[in-house]
Amino acid sequence: MKQILVFITTIVILTGCSSLKKVSNGTIYKTDENKSLIYKLYDSKLAKWYEPYEIVEVQSRFGKTNIIASGDKNAPPILLIHAMGVTATMWYPNVSELSKTHRVYAINTIGDLGKSELSDMDNYPKNGQDYSKWLNEIMEKLQINKCDVIGASMGGWISMNCAIYSPEKINHLILLVLC
Repeated sequence: MKQILVFITTIVILTGCSSLKKVSNGTIYKTDENKSLIYKLYDSKLAKWYEPYEIVEVQSRFGKTNIIASGDKNAPPILLIHAMGVTATMWYPNVSELSKTHRVYAINTIGDLGKSELSDMDNYPKNGQDYSKWLNEIMEKLQINKCDVIGASMGGWISMNCAIYSPEKINHLILLVLC
């Protein structure tokens, strides 16, 4: 029930009243108020991130990507790509276990909820190959040559496309369906 309420609240916030003040070109949020509400929800979920973390911001051709990084910097990297309509904070129940053996990068998908921001709404990843290019840029900026990737729902689709277009970059691919 709580998940349904969060989903409905998110939809209401995203659709917002069009008569309110609009925000910059690179945001998916209809108003500054909507963006603020989603960021408050994001921060409340991030407070449950019980492992030490740092926020990493990476610039790509599509805009600024916000990443929550945890675990030993020398451990093998693993990328976590969240489901559509949620944020990288969805991984908080998993990060403690994963960060025991990996450097965990929970990536806020560009053009979705979270703190990643498109440089321009017209410069949006439009297909699987675009998302693969975006993820490759992120990996390059993080100095990751090859890694494990876990993707949930839409994040699974993005991860799968990265494996299709850049198989040399992926050690293991785990795709999750959320019901």
